Amino acid sequence: MRAARRLPAIAFLILLSAFTACSGGGNPCEIPDDLVNEDGVSVGVAFDIGGIGDKSFNDAAKRGFDQAVDDGLVSEATCIEPNESGSNRDENLLALADDGFDIVFGIGFAFSPAVNANAGNYADQQFAVIDGYATCPPDICADIPNPAPPNVTDLTFKEEEGSFLVGVAAAMGAQ
Repeated sequence: MRAARRLPAIAFLILLSAFTACSGGGNPCEIPDDLVNEDGVSVGVAFDIGGIGDKSFNDAAKRGFDQAVDDGLVSEATCIEPNESGSNRDENLLALADDGFDIVFGIGFAFSPAVNANAGNYADQQFAVIDGYATCPPDICADIPNPAPPNVTDLTFKEEEGSFLVGVAAAMGAQ
């Protein structure tokens, strides 16, 4: 239950950093001893193609993760980067779930089918897909096999708001 209450805070911090970038070396999610919060939640992060240093989505998620650590929300963490083709994406996600992390993040929509298909097997853990669609009804999303288990959250962006602003800017420039 502790993880379910902290998911919104950690998710917010990851989304908050969507326009920043960072790079890392070694274990990208190693928590310094002085920042470990024994009362925090354990977090597993599966990055998508490009991994840390992509100057995009993965880096933004890593920055949010770092902020959650700095804020004392995390007790233990592991991050896994995919192989070059991303063919081990689902394997990485399931490895984190098998390791028993309180919250398992898939960074990117491509994790949605695997989260939807497997999260029900890990009822005591929370799963979140950044920019995901794992909760999409199966009759609408063909590659989503099941109704989403209650331990799944899609953390999505409001792309339509940015698109609207681009449309307004274009219309104003056309005058």
